[in-house]
Amino acid sequence: MHGLSTIKKQNKSTNNPYDSHGNKVTGECLNTFQASMIADGCWELAGYSVSEIGIEKAEELYFKAYQHLIDTKLCWNLQGRIGREAIRLIQSGVCQA
Repeated sequence: MHGLSTIKKQNKSTNNPYDSHGNKVTGECLNTFQASMIADGCWELAGYSVSEIGIEKAEELYFKAYQHLIDTKLCWNLQGRIGREAIRLIQSGVCQA
C-alpha cells in the first residue's frame, strides 16, 4: 500500500500542469484514479487508509478529490451520486466550479 508520498507534485521547472499520465496537477493533489476511488469510497484502492492518515487529512483529501473531479469535468460522467455530491460541495462553497 502506498502512503502520502505517492501524491504527485507539479513539475515546477516546466510549469507543466499535467503529470506523466496526463492527469491535471495543481500543487499537491491526487491523480484521476485516486480522486475517483476516494469519491467512490474506495480509499484503500487509492492508496490510503483513513485510520492511518486521520480524519482531518481524510476530509482534506476528500475535498481535493472532488475538486479534481470538478476541474477535469469527470464528476459529470461518473455515477449520479458523485455528480450530486459535487454540486452539493460547490453550493456549500467547499469546492469551486
